[in-house]
Amino acid sequence: MPRPHGNPLNCSSVSVECPIEDSIYGYYPNIGVNSFFLALFAVCLVFNVYFGIRYKTWTYLLAMGLGCFGEVVGYTGRLLLHNNRKYRKELE
Repeated sequence: MPRPHGNPLNCSSVSVECPIEDSIYGYYPNIGVNSFFLALFAVCLVFNVYFGIRYKTWTYLLAMGLGCFGEVVGYTGRLLLHNNRKYRKELE
């Protein structure tokens, strides 16, 4: 079914013209699962930094630290996308 405004790339928030199905994920990300993984990778980041400094494994610290930091940023973004419900009442 064609959308009134056509291109979903022009959407900046969920509305009647830009339904959730046209978003980057096509659904609202689950808060519980994403919060769990956010906390898990944040704890892993802290442990990696601590042990990397303690045992002076700089390359390992850099690689794992950047990886865990990237996951933390990604899951934070997913949680923020879940809260993009400005026009949700109009959709129901």
